[in-house]
Amino acid sequence: MKKNLFTAALLLAAIVACQNDQSQLSPTKNLTVSDIGKLVSASEAFSQAASYQQADPAGIFAVAYSRTVIESVLNQPGAIGIRLYYVNDATGNRSLSLIGIDKNLNNISTLHQPNARDTDAGGLAASSGMPCPQHCTSTSRTSLPTDSVTIKNKGNLIGMGLMREQVNAYATRNPTGSRAIAFGRQVLTDVLTQKDCVGLRFYFTNTAETTRNLIFVGINDQSDDIRATAKSPGYVGGNGKPCAEDCAF
Repeated sequence: MKKNLFTAALLLAAIVACQNDQSQLSPTKNLTVSDIGKLVSASEAFSQAASYQQADPAGIFAVAYSRTVIESVLNQPGAIGIRLYYVNDATGNRSLSLIGIDKNLNNISTLHQPNARDTDAGGLAASSGMPCPQHCTSTSRTSLPTDSVTIKNKGNLIGMGLMREQVNAYATRNPTGSRAIAFGRQVLTDVLTQKDCVGLRFYFTNTAETTRNLIFVGINDQSDDIRATAKSPGYVGGNGKPCAEDCAF
């Protein structure tokens, strides 16, 4: 019953957002940062998120990271965006880990913060984001009331060793389809710099072709999605660039 209410809430959010609205790709040197993601229609984006949840009503449907963690990865020298890899957490649930990417859309593998964990082979990434529905508030787009949570410090900086283990474990269980989604600095910054934004929530989606992808929204310090109002644009990021086998470590 609770999962049905989650799905119904998500579908309702897509309808409300409509009133407020204002391929698998390999890494390539021909793309620029402006090509990697853009601001998208909230109604279309959350319709895709609803499609994902309907296909997997018992699973994790979103993962949030604090602004501090995202900016730590994004602000490495040479970073023009981030790539979010599909992974499984310690309990086997689907989650996301993220890493910086350079102008050629290659993963940044040079260690820039020596205090990151598991730093064999260098590199800086982030893991342990906050999942939904377990940690979503009553005013986020897709959930029912749960325990009180804070996003300000959510997510852990990790090194390439642990990141590689997570990515390869997921790839072994899911040998086909997109392994990761990339977003450029501009669209990430557009959403992050909204008033009261302390992090980003990334929703799993299915497109019309049932292709896996992600959308994301800003969240405030109560872990609520930042919605479109008279005082806030309620930006939604989407149109990320997926990749498959060539995203393996």
